[in-house]
Amino acid sequence: MSSAVVREAFRAELLAAFPLLPQFATLGVRVDNTQLPELWAATDFIPIADVPVSIGTPACRRETGTFRCYVVGRTGAGDAAIVAQCDAIAAHFRNWRDAAAQLRVTGAIPPAPSEFSDGRWLICAVDFSFMHDHYV
Repeated sequence: MSSAVVREAFRAELLAAFPLLPQFATLGVRVDNTQLPELWAATDFIPIADVPVSIGTPACRRETGTFRCYVVGRTGAGDAAIVAQCDAIAAHFRNWRDAAAQLRVTGAIPPAPSEFSDGRWLICAVDFSFMHDHYV
């Protein structure tokens, strides 16, 4: 799991940029599928490294990883709304940075339908590589 600073910054920005897109925690949480809206989002964070990039005290460290945003919609109406929402998220976060958190997006992978779609829900994900510099 990526650091709390990274998780909080991305989730807050997603909520601020797309306030009408409900976000749900889905990792380690039981979700009642019958109560979910037609279109919603969830996030995941895939850590890659947290390595020193300077010597001395305090030392600068660079955390890298992937922020993954899932957009989920009910099946039956095609994938247009889901892919359009993912495209909007990709456009928003491409080259995004949070100066206060010393966090920046370094790359984006276009939206891709997920192999986890189960017939009731269509899942599409967009990934963002990031760097987070911090001092220890």
